[in-house]
Amino acid sequence: LIVHRFIAVFGDVLIREAINVTLDLNKEKFNFEGSSIKEAGWTKLYPYYQSRDFVFPDVFSGEMLNVLEVYLEEKETQPPKKFSPASLIKELETRGLGTKATRADILDTLYRRGYVKGKAIEVTELGVSVINTLGEYASAIISEELTRTFEEKLENIREGKESKESVLKEAKSELLKILEDLKEKEDVIGANISNAIKKSETKKTLGNCNLCDGDLKIIKSRKGDEFIGCSSYPKCRNTFSLFTSMGVAPTDKTCVECGLPVISTSKGKYFSCIDPKCKSNERRYVIGDCPECGKDLRIMKARKQFVGCSGYPNCRTSYPLPQKIGVLPTGKNCSKCGLPMISVPIGKRRLLSCIDMNCKSKEKYLKKKAA
Repeated sequence: LIVHRFIAVFGDVLIREAINVTLDLNKEKFNFEGSSIKEAGWTKLYPYYQSRDFVFPDVFSGEMLNVLEVYLEEKETQPPKKFSPASLIKELETRGLGTKATRADILDTLYRRGYVKGKAIEVTELGVSVINTLGEYASAIISEELTRTFEEKLENIREGKESKESVLKEAKSELLKILEDLKEKEDVIGANISNAIKKSETKKTLGNCNLCDGDLKIIKSRKGDEFIGCSSYPKCRNTFSLFTSMGVAPTDKTCVECGLPVISTSKGKYFSCIDPKCKSNERRYVIGDCPECGKDLRIMKARKQFVGCSGYPNCRTSYPLPQKIGVLPTGKNCSKCGLPMISVPIGKRRLLSCIDMNCKSKEKYLKKKAA
């Protein structure tokens, strides 16, 4: 693959032939378009390239066509595709917001402050509340135009088109107006944002800490991983690891075995005690028998999620698992090697997979993926 790609860099230009046809049916316009490869160019050297070629109809300009059928097709409009981190940074660039050096930091700040979440970016309730409050009481501070203008002026300074002094003078004048406006309305702005933060924090609170008077909450580490910790940190260092970050939400239930809070995962499909070591979770994370010693193989988490033997350290049998997704036991065994099968989320579906990444049962899937 790497060799073919390198050689293809030196190949000829790929030339495509395009067609755009407009049909006039009783003054109603209908369009269709398509393209196909005319000269393969560098793709001759790169067999992995896949092209969706359009088969051109045999038509010419001014030709009269017969209408063979008219039917009504009912469809629903689809919402725009959600931004990913990469596509959002591209959109910021298109709109002239931020610089190459700052756009990634802007996005990181949005995640860190809890304004957005997920790889398919969703704005949180806190993010909506903050932007609505500022839009109502201090719209200038969230103005794209203001940000874009100053970005352009910074570029003008770099190119020598404007002096630093004149830009600073203008910026000072604009920012003083904004700050005066904020000062006049700081009480109502502060109250609205404070309420939004409290509401957001309440949704992350799972229940009372079992070691102190604090609250157990879902916390995000600097690396982006989520875990359960006490709000009284650093006085209380009580923590619990999360086996999944898929739709973790608080419930009003407590564990019948230990009294700790119960959480729901996968949008309310599953419920479990927050303590992975609790007896109520023992069977939940057991996926089968260890092939070496016969003890339980369990879904575990240290720094990473993996399958390990409950007989550790006497038995060190282990298998790696996909990270940051909700892996579940199935009670089934692989037909090829006899090891336990797990359920892994793939998009909106779940895939049954052997825990051994080198199992022959995966060969068919890997060949299909490579093709």
